[in-house]
Amino acid sequence: MIENQQIINNANERSIIILPFSLVNKEIELHMCLNVQKIAAVIEVGEYSVLPGVMPPFVYMIDMQGIPVPVLELSKLVENNDLTQSQVKSVDKKKQTKKRIIVCHVLSIYIGIIVDFTKKIKTVQNASLQPIPEIWEQSNSFFVSGLLNEKDYYRYVFDIERYISNIGLNIGSVSSEFKENNHILKGKKGLVVEDSRVYQLLAKKFFEKYEMALDLAADGKIGLDLLLKNANKYDFVITDIEMPNMNGIEMIKQFKSIHKNSSLPILFHSSISNPEFSKDLMGEGYGDMITKFNEETLYQSIINLFHKN
Repeated sequence: MIENQQIINNANERSIIILPFSLVNKEIELHMCLNVQKIAAVIEVGEYSVLPGVMPPFVYMIDMQGIPVPVLELSKLVENNDLTQSQVKSVDKKKQTKKRIIVCHVLSIYIGIIVDFTKKIKTVQNASLQPIPEIWEQSNSFFVSGLLNEKDYYRYVFDIERYISNIGLNIGSVSSEFKENNHILKGKKGLVVEDSRVYQLLAKKFFEKYEMALDLAADGKIGLDLLLKNANKYDFVITDIEMPNMNGIEMIKQFKSIHKNSSLPILFHSSISNPEFSKDLMGEGYGDMITKFNEETLYQSIINLFHKN
């Protein structure tokens, strides 16, 4: 299992913690990784009992401590035409695969992905995480949110939200039903700093529903630039913590170092559920934190921000 407290202790605002893994197809190996925040567990194939009943595209479903987890096979990604020989590495024929299931927690959904190799969790500098070329944003078959340069090859950051959304799973929605106090939000303007295209889409739908104005930024550097230019125009900020180029904590630290007396409400979101981490953010005066990026949680958290200020 992945220990959240260990992640918190080892992380800082300038680093990101990843689990490197590889996919192998024939003699080609694709090097990828996942942000540890999105991982609930890493288990050996066959370690958990298989539950009856599963629908495509899942290959089977496992019982993880009472939680049914559907499992996907990702090896076909290696055959993708978007990958060239320069982007993958030939596999040593003597190398034996040791298949594992990475159990991911995306919003309220648990999804398992079968991989051929995993390496030890490691910390990398946030600045070394490169954004993907803009043309990749248009691809419906290449699910990458960032790049890491590792000596002889690049390691791709797997965009799990985009992948499972593309296969037809609904990982989040905005209902048509309004809340009792929806008038409180009408006309407000917010900045959402988020690198996930899926979460960006949810934010757009949420803001449109409650008739709020929205600026979107894909990473902390872009978000900081917008904040410095438009600080007085925003009613609140929602930011992810782990992002390429600059993460949410560093972005807010730099903003507050310039606007020392700013009372702009900040709402961080992270899949790390840790009361001490949330207390630290509040203690430093950075803002509040939520661990679910869904409509109900967003709505109540934003309402609470306005009640506090």
